Amino acid sequence: MKQMILLPSKNDWHVIRDKVASGHADSLSESDTNYLAACTKGANSKQLREAPAPAGANTATIFAKQRAFSLKTSYMTAIARKLLNRKSETVRLPIPQEQNLDEYVAAKFIPYTGKSSRDIASELQVSAAPTAKNYNSSLAFAMLGASKSSISKIEQFSKANISQFKSVTIYPDGLPREHMSFKAITDDQWEEWANPQTTWEQSFVRDFFETSKFLIMVSKSPIPYQSGHDKAKDIFKGAFLWNMPEDDIEQYVKPVWETMHTLLVAHTPLNYGIRGKNLIPGSSFNSVFHLRPHASKGKDNGSAKDRSILPNGEVITKQCFWLDRRYIARIIASNL
Repeated sequence: MKQMILLPSKNDWHVIRDKVASGHADSLSESDTNYLAACTKGANSKQLREAPAPAGANTATIFAKQRAFSLKTSYMTAIARKLLNRKSETVRLPIPQEQNLDEYVAAKFIPYTGKSSRDIASELQVSAAPTAKNYNSSLAFAMLGASKSSISKIEQFSKANISQFKSVTIYPDGLPREHMSFKAITDDQWEEWANPQTTWEQSFVRDFFETSKFLIMVSKSPIPYQSGHDKAKDIFKGAFLWNMPEDDIEQYVKPVWETMHTLLVAHTPLNYGIRGKNLIPGSSFNSVFHLRPHASKGKDNGSAKDRSILPNGEVITKQCFWLDRRYIARIIASNL
């Protein structure tokens, strides 16, 4: 058991230590690492501790949130399943002992950079058609050497809470065509959001972005977007693991949560769908994070599954989180 925990955690410990030692303890996030996390500690974010300041700073120390080492819930769940001899449907990536997960992922994608999706599919014998929704994910997991094309079925990803695969196509203007969406907000999550006792630190919104990592695959289209876009002609630019920086969570995600929390606690009508009166933070709220519909085909089709009933009784089209496409383009530019 001790060896099972120590081996994958060693690199995470170095990541956390190096970030603190370099003067960036204030930007630590649980999703910076894969298995061993630096979780927040204390009743709220106002409880701070001194930490080394960055080189060249005017002061020797900075203040950062209190944190403690913890093994991620996703990792401990996998360990518990193994100890209890529970059957697992996950597959293991063949990661050499001298590589960590991030190094393995980077190394597996490099040989395919610059190749067309059609050539990669042919080389790796990927049978999915370019028109299929899982075409890009099938390519990505084939490049990784995985026998399954679902991120939840990869053991190392599941343990590290690398919970979502995102495929992004960049067009000649340097931008994706669309913002990046996430799962629809559930009724239970709306209830939590409207609870006056819920704090930002306890919120499902913060927890999701604080603890989750994403596998982002990037392709480039040789031509501007048009209907019937042929994904087979796209050029693979690379793929990487990404988590939202703590500073971005606080600067862009938190204000949206606070705005909605205030409205929901007060049972203020959101006026959804009323032009000029809709109070839900949309794409113009800030340049990174907003709420938008997440119904079938992006609109309310009159089906109950496309609607949410808010705690104040208001009926609105299902909503989800979105990251602005310009923000996504900046993420890609800084990682590839």
